[in-house]
Parts: sequence; structure tokens; C-alpha cells
Amino acid sequence: MVKRLRLVTICSAIAISLCLTSATAWAGPYSAAVLADNPVGYWTFDSVSLDHPFVVNSGTQGASLDGFTDVDPANVGIPGPAYSGFDFGNSAILFTDANTQIVTVPTTGISPGILDFTTGQSFTAELWFQSNGDGGPEYMLCKNRATSGAADSNYGIRLAGEKISFHFHTASGGYVEWESNKQVTFGSENFWHYLAISHTFGDGTTGGATRVYIDGMDITADGAWKNGSQHAIPAVNTADALRIGGARNNTNSTFDGRIDEVAMYNRFLDTSELDAHYAASGRTGDTFLDLPDPGDYVYNGEFEIEVTGPPFPYGWNTDYGSFEATKHAGFSATGAIEPGTNAVLMTVEDSGRFGQDIDPGSRWEVGFRFAVEEISEEGRTLHFIVADRDDRNSGCRFRVNENGDLQVTDGVEGTLTWTTLPNGEGVIAGSIDATLDGDFDDVEDTLNVYSIKVVGDYSDETPTYDVWLSDANSETLNLLAEDVDWFEKSLPPAGTSPYRLNFLGDSSQVGDYLVDGVYLNSWDVTIPGDATGDNIVDADDAKILAQNWGMASGAGWEDGDFNGDGAVNAADAAILAAHWGTGATEESAATVPEPSLIGMLILGLSAMAVAPRRRLSR
Repeated sequence: MVKRLRLVTICSAIAISLCLTSATAWAGPYSAAVLADNPVGYWTFDSVSLDHPFVVNSGTQGASLDGFTDVDPANVGIPGPAYSGFDFGNSAILFTDANTQIVTVPTTGISPGILDFTTGQSFTAELWFQSNGDGGPEYMLCKNRATSGAADSNYGIRLAGEKISFHFHTASGGYVEWESNKQVTFGSENFWHYLAISHTFGDGTTGGATRVYIDGMDITADGAWKNGSQHAIPAVNTADALRIGGARNNTNSTFDGRIDEVAMYNRFLDTSELDAHYAASGRTGDTFLDLPDPGDYVYNGEFEIEVTGPPFPYGWNTDYGSFEATKHAGFSATGAIEPGTNAVLMTVEDSGRFGQDIDPGSRWEVGFRFAVEEISEEGRTLHFIVADRDDRNSGCRFRVNENGDLQVTDGVEGTLTWTTLPNGEGVIAGSIDATLDGDFDDVEDTLNVYSIKVVGDYSDETPTYDVWLSDANSETLNLLAEDVDWFEKSLPPAGTSPYRLNFLGDSSQVGDYLVDGVYLNSWDVTIPGDATGDNIVDADDAKILAQNWGMASGAGWEDGDFNGDGAVNAADAAILAAHWGTGATEESAATVPEPSLIGMLILGLSAMAVAPRRRLSR
């Protein structure tokens, strides 16, 4: 009887949640994860466009920490992070480097230790940001910066020279700052960063503790303190406001970009809590974005992916990276990520690579597009290694000249030539020699034209490969594994250690080429809400959630605990609802019904589960 009631309750709850999502906003997994850890302030900016200039606080302090904004109404209600963990239509605020256009949260009458902190007290500030990266000091958040007085700032978080900076003043007027050693990547309006900074204030000699966490990584050790000690006693001014997006006293320090999901906690959050928040966002490589139609675009990390075939498999379980590049003109350049470009520039002087470990028994896919500019002479060779363990064990080789469409030929038009060549280390590498045509003076005309996709199955000691090549007319030449001889060396025995799948590009002659939409994709993904592990979120998963509904601790993924908190509750139901119908096959992904129909389906499931018990009781 108890299990039957649980099933009816959870199925009804999911059905109601699904029906509501078609008409109203609901708290997605990310918001649920944040609220579960009781922030004193949580400003999502989702209702600012309707309530302008008011900014609502969803944290535990409620309306006492509501704020207001001077930001132009045209710059509120703009798109925020669109990863799967966020509400549909999630909104952010755009700050335009104007000192008057910021968000202010008055703190008059707020007790000490809520947003003002001194010796022995801790806080965590958490937010998402997208910066235009102009290099100047840009405040994302600060407490007490209304005047130019040195003893006015309790704490502040900003970008300084495109580096993360956390600082505070001391009562004596000192300025203490932690700054990251590396710059943050900017450039794309779709490229968001998650940032959380935790700090405990010391007594002047001991007690200070700091954690800086960005995009799933603790980077505290990659920065350094300047102008003083992290143990310093901070200045405290309880009368002044918390400011988001700028500092009122400085016209040159307002943020230039978008900020969203700002949360303040009056405690030091554990790394496990930050990990859970970041994972709930869907920004961890598995974006869990809705699968697009062929020809549409998906944004994940720094690279733009154009879907050139059926929306299969589910998700983009990918390790994305930015290639460092050096142009032969002598200046450094990093892979461009401007909208419409999103390409990586590499030359003969340098190469770029990134990779991920693929577990034995998994299937994988590598894909990229390329375009060429500044051809210095005919016969230039581009070398892409797309599947290996040691960077140099297998690859695809393309030969560039100025004649003909993309071809794979052995001298007889249309015939594949697959050869083996020494790669300089005594290892034979598979290669494809191909000719490319085109006027490569205008990169815009050639970008995203030529593409290659390689699919492999690492299910035994010898992986298999399928290869797809697309020409300038997007016509596909399909090369099956049995048609090619892809030499592989140093592959670990199945079941022992991960297989390292890398992407590497270089050039044999002077000249530049652009590589776009690079991805390394593991097909063996874990879909949120898939308790059974069959790669589809459906009624079987709802049954498991119902059977374990109310577990307060000790629950695992297979029990329906999808957010890792050990419990099975409404937060897990929301995750299941958000991914209902998602599957690892093209067919299942393409036939997801409307939310209202899903609700009816689940209610029907609950009725079916109850009916047999009634018959047995007669």
C-alpha cells in the first residue's frame, strides 16, 4: 500500500511539474541546488524585465535583501546561461561599463554576519559571468565601495587585466588582494564562466582561508596574494550596500558583459557543494542541451558545433579546449571564438591539442571542420591526428592545393587512396591524401566547408573506425572501417586503463588554416534521470523514483538520487521531468511528446500500477 501511494504521489508530482513547464517557469536543477544550500541572498534577475527597477531576492533573507537596478530596461531580460540546468528562458543583466548602471542591494538594518564579515566569519560569493574582456578592472560584486575611502571595502570580486581578483581593505587602509596567475578566456557572447569565491577572515596573523573555484576547478593554488596577507583583519561598514556589476565610486570599474545567478552565503561552502552546483548547471561538458536539427548550432564551452547529420547520439559528452597558436607573422593568437567564427588558428610553427580519456568498452566520435587561408605553395599538407593514445600513432592527412573540390584519390578520380607513412618516430600512421579547391583569400567563404568525422568502437583490444568526409557541397563520402587500414599501436588491453583520444593539428609548410567545431564525443553518457541505465528517461525511471521516494539518506543514482545529495525527493523529480523522453538514440530523441502529454502518460502509468492490486484484493 505504501509503495502504491508513493508511485501515485511521485507520478502525479512529475505530471503536474511537466504540465506546468509548458506555461510557467520552474526551478531547474541549478536553482534547486543553490537554494538547497540556503544562500542568504540569491538574485536570478529573471523577473527584472517585468519588475524593473526592482531585483527580487530568493535567498533566506527574503525581501529584506531585495535590490534595485539603474541598468537600462533594454539591458535586462536578456539571455543568460542556456545550459540544461537552468530554467527555460533564463535571463541575465547586461552591464555596459557605465558606472551608473549597476545593481544595488541596500543592507541598512541587516545584522552583521549576513553580508558584512569580520574576524572568524566566513562567506561564499557565487555567480555566472560573460565578459567582453576589455582588460580593464571590472567589478562583478563588491560590498561597501560607495566612497573612495580606503577603509570602505569589506570585500570585492573583479576582473583585473582579465584575471580573477578577490580583495578587501583593512581598517588601517591597507589593500589585500588575491589574483589568478592566468587570464580568463573571453570573446563569445555564449561563453559563460561559473565563479565561486569563499573566504574566512583571520585575526591578522592566522585564521585566513580562501578558495577560488571557476568552471569546475579549484584554482586557488594558481594565484597569489599581493600587498598583504590573507589573514588580515578586514574593514567593515555595515551601513553600505552590496553592489553587483560595478562600484559606485569609480566610473572606470563597471563590468562590461553579462552577469547572472548571483548568490551570497554567510558560510564557507565545501568543494563538494560547489561541485554539485556546477554539475547541476549542465556546464560540465555534458551540456544536455536539446538536440538541434541538422544545420543548427550548439554551444558548449569555447567551440561552436554545427550539426551536420541526424541528432545522434545524445548530448555532447566532450572535453573542449582552446588551442594556443602562433602566427608566422610573429605574434601570438588564441583560437578565435567570436560568433560566426569560433575557429582555431594554427600554423607550421605550432600545433594544438586536447583530449579526453575513453573507458574500455565505450564508443566515441571525433569531428571537426577546417578551412585554409594564405596558401604559400601547392602541395601543402595538413596533418590532423584524431585518434590515438600517444599523440602520434594514427591520423588523417590532407594535401592542399588550388585545384578541384575535396577529393580522396589515388590518381584516378573518385578513388580512395589509403597509405601508411612513417611519422618520424618509427611508428606507421594511417593517412588520407586529399586535394582541396577554392579561393582561400577570403576565410569567410571557406570556413565550415570541409569536414571530417571519425567514429570508433573501443570494445576490444583493436578498435574499429568509420570515417565520413564532406566536401564543399556538403556531399558525404562514407568510408567504412573495412575500406581503410587504420594502424594503431600501444592500445591498452580492454578493461585495464582508459584510452586517450586526442585531437592534434599541424602543418608541413608555412601558412595558416582554421579548424572549427572540434569535438571529442563519448557515446556512453549518463543522462540525468536515467536510473535504469538504459540511456532513455522514461516510465521505468519514474517507477524507481516512486519506489524510493522519501529516502532521506544513502540513496544512489540507481535509486533515483540524480543530484547526489543522498536523498530522493522533489529535486530529483525535477531533474527527471526536465529530461523526460531524452534518449541515446535518434528515434527516442526525435519523438519526445509535449509536456502535457507526458503528464497524462505518467498519470496513466500510476493508474496501471494501482489496478492490479485492486483486482488481487477482491
